[in-house]
Amino acid sequence: MLLAIIRSGLTIPDVIQKTFDVITPYIIRLVYYDARNSSIGILVRKNDAEKIAKILHKKLLETKI
Repeated sequence: MLLAIIRSGLTIPDVIQKTFDVITPYIIRLVYYDARNSSIGILVRKNDAEKIAKILHKKLLETKI
């Protein structure tokens, strides 16, 4: 399953660090970083996708970056 983080300002180091902090415990098949610095894609196992998406949402959208 492909999860995407789409947001302006992905060059802010804290955004990337928080993303990797969340995905580290999981099996990740692919990570890509858009050349325009506006999206990160993460290919994860289907059964982990919802959990990872919820954690990323909380870390990136519900807390001040």
